[in-house]
Amino acid sequence: LEMEATPLKPPCLLGTIDTDPHNIPRSHEIDVFLTSGAGQGLHPLVKAVWYMSNHDLFKAHRLIRGVQGRPWAMWLHSILHRLEGDLANTKCWIIDIHLAEFLKFWKTKEAAFKYVDQVAFLRGWSCEKIQEGVSKVKKLKGEDVQIPNISVEKLKEWEQEATLEAIIEQGDKELDAVRLGLEAEFPGNNWQESEVFDHTEEEIEEMDEVERKF
Repeated sequence: LEMEATPLKPPCLLGTIDTDPHNIPRSHEIDVFLTSGAGQGLHPLVKAVWYMSNHDLFKAHRLIRGVQGRPWAMWLHSILHRLEGDLANTKCWIIDIHLAEFLKFWKTKEAAFKYVDQVAFLRGWSCEKIQEGVSKVKKLKGEDVQIPNISVEKLKEWEQEATLEAIIEQGDKELDAVRLGLEAEFPGNNWQESEVFDHTEEEIEEMDEVERKF
């Protein structure tokens, strides 16, 4: 979509590995664009990409929650939690993703997990904290869950490889891949939340409460 004379950040140009969790939007322009402007009627998950790019994770999270059991929503949900710094939760969502486009982008889930760990290092996490996160995931998903236990030595190698510029670029590319996939899967701007959502507002609130305890 073309956006003329607007300060909005186009989707997928995050330029960061993190943002304040569920912060107040930087500008009301995004709301105007998506509720009464050119973005009105976009599929909720496409709207979520716009909100995430403009650092309004609260509204993005609500839209994702409405259809969170769907594969594209799972992928977007993992990205949202990565931006929040909730990296164990990020891995939980990655485990649940069964989407050809996800593997086309990452090649393997192990590559996606590695990227999350490199983000963790750039956020100041230690090897021990990353390993504790894996234990947390296994406690929630089960000991037989398919998530690798990475040695401290290998984690340190990954830490040395990670540069902020490269990690930011990869994050933008991932969100762009999701956007392109969503626009192909859900084209046009005639989508209504009431027709798309699988969950009521009350159910979304309950899901938020459960996740806050994670």
